[in-house]
Amino acid sequence: MQFFTRYLKWKLVLFILVASIMLVVPDILFHFVNKTFKVSHDIKTLFFIMPLSAGLIVCRFKSFSYCCIVVLCILQIMQFASLAYFGDLMSPYTIYMLERELGDTIQEAVHVFIDYAYILLIVCVPFAVITYIIKKSKWRSYIGALALLCTVGLFGYKSLSQETERFFPNGIRFTIYNSVKAFWGYIVISRSQIPSARYKPYEIRELPETKSDGPITIVYIIGESINFRHMSLFGYERDTTPQLKQLASRGDFYYTTGLSGAVSTWAACKFLTSVIKEPDNLQQTSARWTNLFRIAKMNGFKTYYLSNQTEHLLTSIGSTSCIDVIKTRDSNPLKAKELNDEYLFYLLDKQQLDFRKNFIVLHQWAAHTPYSEHKEKGRSQLKGFSGSKDRRIDEYDNAMLYVDQVVAKIFTRFKNMIIDKPNAGKLYVIWTSDHNELLGEGGKYGHGSGALHGATADVPIVMLSNDQQYLDMMKAIFKPTHYELARSVARLLGVEIVNPNSVENVFYINGADYNGKCGYLKCTRDNKSKTVQFETVR
Repeated sequence: MQFFTRYLKWKLVLFILVASIMLVVPDILFHFVNKTFKVSHDIKTLFFIMPLSAGLIVCRFKSFSYCCIVVLCILQIMQFASLAYFGDLMSPYTIYMLERELGDTIQEAVHVFIDYAYILLIVCVPFAVITYIIKKSKWRSYIGALALLCTVGLFGYKSLSQETERFFPNGIRFTIYNSVKAFWGYIVISRSQIPSARYKPYEIRELPETKSDGPITIVYIIGESINFRHMSLFGYERDTTPQLKQLASRGDFYYTTGLSGAVSTWAACKFLTSVIKEPDNLQQTSARWTNLFRIAKMNGFKTYYLSNQTEHLLTSIGSTSCIDVIKTRDSNPLKAKELNDEYLFYLLDKQQLDFRKNFIVLHQWAAHTPYSEHKEKGRSQLKGFSGSKDRRIDEYDNAMLYVDQVVAKIFTRFKNMIIDKPNAGKLYVIWTSDHNELLGEGGKYGHGSGALHGATADVPIVMLSNDQQYLDMMKAIFKPTHYELARSVARLLGVEIVNPNSVENVFYINGADYNGKCGYLKCTRDNKSKTVQFETVR
């Protein structure tokens, strides 16, 4: 009897050891696939893994153990997907951004499934072994349930402080530890209260000198995931933007690089269509007095929002009551799918522009992932480029050829309608991107990890105008930000936005949301040395 009892104890110890090993096996297997990933040698993490394994095996409630296994397995799949696709450990912001852009994430996951299917194998097989051990285990104890609750709930207790920095990944820990931390960090972000406004209100001053009876058309184009380092307009070795390069020879054309207001589309739209500088100025985002559509409407403009994005972004763009014409991808999904970004021309053709005072915002879908889908109607993607070690580079560069066609066509369309015609008035066509799309810079890819990298905010700013004074004003700004760009558009619409909180050459880049609760970067611009310094604030 004593021998049998001793045997059972050693069998339990063996089960716990095997389960613990299975929790770190995905790290080891992933290292063989991706040599840049280093397997942890941190002993401290074992004080998390061993009690977790024991709790899963001995828990009095087997169904609770199975639920925990499912959640942990999903978190680990997300963790290794983040490492493989973005080159970053999963953070609380990654999960938060996944919630915001679930549809886009699913679409891209389907597109790249074959390339990353191995992640399911290296994660699910070890978790299947643990599930088998739980099923075979004869030990059931309330102590096991307590151990499981204490291990997983440890971070839940920490979450009461609502200090998000506690939950960011630590590269020396095993991924299972970082995954559980990220999950609880996401809970913190989701339930965190936005701090009350602590900024002075902005002042709006009318600019009578900008208000004339002459016609004026402002076309504000919001690009999607544009990396200027992959544009030949900015010196990229592949000729990805031949048509924009051709336009660049004109004296009324200007292009430069700038900084976006956020690293996600949802947040960036707020800073593109509203004049807001601070990353957590809830009072200003709620009041909407500096929203460009609102300003335009107050000053007699007819306003348009024509988009190849879904209508959910209207919540971020705001002031929809001040937009005369709203058309999104959801207005005609079949036509939008058929035409891709040429859907914008389909929408433009249906508008009756009177060429008196028009404020038109066009919102692109290209070059969002999957890159290979961006092509002309009735054609496979342009096969201009191939041979890169990473297929994503070729697909993105070919998508950029399509973006070049669409954007150049918009510029040319309005140039022919207004600049090339007498007495057609002032024209301002401005194109920028919501955020950058990393393509290997610093070993990082995409933008969807929610990580705060300064490079993710590097965006192109391209404009065409017959107002030389406006072009000269923009040329005088080194690395203009979206705040400065939106403020310049507000001036064109007839108002000066005075921000009493503004510190010269200090700007901010938000994470996955526009209220600061997903962290932000503080940017200090040095006009003399032509540099920008980034400081992460969480």
